[in-house]
Formats: sequence, C-alpha cells, structure tokens
Amino acid sequence: MTHPGSGSTPPPGWYPDPADTRRSRWWDGTGWTNQVAGGGPPHQGWPLQAGEPLQAGQPLQSGQPLQTGQPLQTGQPLRAGPAPRPQIDSRTPVDNPYIWGVVLLPLLSVVFLLAWNPELRFRTVGTRQVLDPASLFTPWYFAIAVSSFLLYGVSVLLAYLDWNKLSQDGVVRPFHWAWCFLSPAVYVVGRSVIVHSVAAGRGLGPVWALIGTFVVSMIIAMVKASDIITQVMSSIPR
Repeated sequence: MTHPGSGSTPPPGWYPDPADTRRSRWWDGTGWTNQVAGGGPPHQGWPLQAGEPLQAGQPLQSGQPLQTGQPLQTGQPLRAGPAPRPQIDSRTPVDNPYIWGVVLLPLLSVVFLLAWNPELRFRTVGTRQVLDPASLFTPWYFAIAVSSFLLYGVSVLLAYLDWNKLSQDGVVRPFHWAWCFLSPAVYVVGRSVIVHSVAAGRGLGPVWALIGTFVVSMIIAMVKASDIITQVMSSIPR
C-alpha cells in the first residue's frame, strides 16, 4: 500500500480493509497482515484525499500520511509504534486444549517418578562397600530421563498450536510461542498476561493451574528424595 503519486508507505496501524471497507485490517508497515477488526467505523487516516491540506504545525499522527508533494517539516514529530491490542469479543474462548497440554504435561514426569522405586544395594569392591549402580539406574530411571526431553519437545509444539489458535481467534500479537524454548512456564505466564489484557477478567486460569502443577510436583519430588535418602542411610554397611 503506497500513497498515490509519492510512493510513500504508511506506518503500521489499522486501515480500512481493501477487501471489505466495513472492517479494519492491520498494516505492519510493509504489507497487510491477517489481523482484522470488524464492526467499527473504518480508520480515517490513510490515505488523505486529493486536495486535503495538512495544517501548518500539525503533528503527524501514526497512520496519517503526507499529502502528495508535501515535505516533512524539520522538527515535525512522527509517532510510529505498535498499536494497542484491541479487546476481543467476550464470547471468544481464550483457553484451548493446547495451552492446557503445556500446563499439565509436567505431571507425566511425576507419574514416571512415582513408578521409579529403586532398591539400593551395595557391593564389595576390593575392601570397600560401594553403591551398585544397577540398583539405582533402573529402566524407570532412563524412562524419566528420556520422557523429559520428549515432553519438552511436545510442549513447544503445543505452544505453537496455541499461539496460532489465538491469532485465528483475533488476539493481536499474542505472546510468541518461541518463548517456550526457554521454558514452558515462561510461555504460559507471558501468554496469560497478554490474553488477560485483551479479555478482561479472563485468561489467568492456566497460570493458576501451572502454580498448582508446580506445587504438586515439588511435594512428590521431595517425598521421593526423602525416601531414597532413607534407603541409602539404611543400606550403608556398618
């Protein structure tokens, strides 16, 4: 989209949708995106009609183009930046199976941890008693190690699907799924903050579920660690 005659490109903003002027479409500064907002009056900023003057000293607002042949005066402020995210319809769902999968997948690791019940043994090596590695590194131990990597990859995939679903449901610039590479918890928190900002009173459920999952996982992990330490202490030859 360029201004006729000048070839100038408008800054990012909401403009009348070329396909349907009853709604607005987000222009990112280089091309049209898939983000649309319908129902309201079209944005009255771009382009200016032929012969429509720009008053002297008038600041150039975001989305307001220069008229053909009109120079940009020195010191004239240009406000360009991301537009605020519009609110979504109250009937639009903000939670989906993908985000719940990201939140609840860590519980599968807890299941593997509960199934791991090593019977620690000591064996004689020379004149010393050492822990038998085979009694600790059981098949369930390796299942826990492998599942942690698999669950990490599945979490990233679910984060991408959730991000894509939010975009389709009208959430502008949802929290990017790639943050899940850092930690699934980071994605859940960031995603919930943005969704809550565009769907007032909703969107924080995954955060509370994440906290509950973390607390349950920590309690079970501490109980399991205590049990193993007790076994080690009781198995040490005296």
